[in-house]
Amino acid sequence: MTNRTENRDFELVRAVTNSMENEHAAENERWEESPFLWLTGMAIKTKGMYYERIVTEWLSRKGLEVTKAKGTDADRAIQGSRTEFKVAMLGKNDTYVFNRIRDQDYRILLCVGLSPSSAHLWAIPKADVMRFRGSGRIPNQHANNPATGILNVPVNRIPDWLRPYGGSLSEGFARLRSLTG
Repeated sequence: MTNRTENRDFELVRAVTNSMENEHAAENERWEESPFLWLTGMAIKTKGMYYERIVTEWLSRKGLEVTKAKGTDADRAIQGSRTEFKVAMLGKNDTYVFNRIRDQDYRILLCVGLSPSSAHLWAIPKADVMRFRGSGRIPNQHANNPATGILNVPVNRIPDWLRPYGGSLSEGFARLRSLTG
């Protein structure tokens, strides 16, 4: 292969990545003034660690006792209740996508949605989560893996069935308090 061909190929790859970079920049523009901007570029595993820390610290500052849960089936114990955290940043379709919802050893599923200028919170008892998994409201995340569900929440059209579990941070926190005593 000649240098000339290699250069043309490299220029073609650069043109492709430049167009994708512009798309990515446009998607992230709405986060520029957000307190969550620093989270947008992180690897998912690193984000997950910070999500847990943010939620744990916020709940602690709100006066709840939050401790590390024993085992791996729950993230934390809130007021002694085993709780699984799911945190999502608002996606490009203005939807929160809470992944990997499973039948594990927890009592409460806590879904936290982060938007550029607001946040949402839903506290759902596990029994209801399992009922919603069976009804299709929380469908299978992967067609060939019925053990894992996914919850899509369009922020501008929050489903009526989800409203009793929270919505705003204050509504979700009140629901969490009612579940943890």
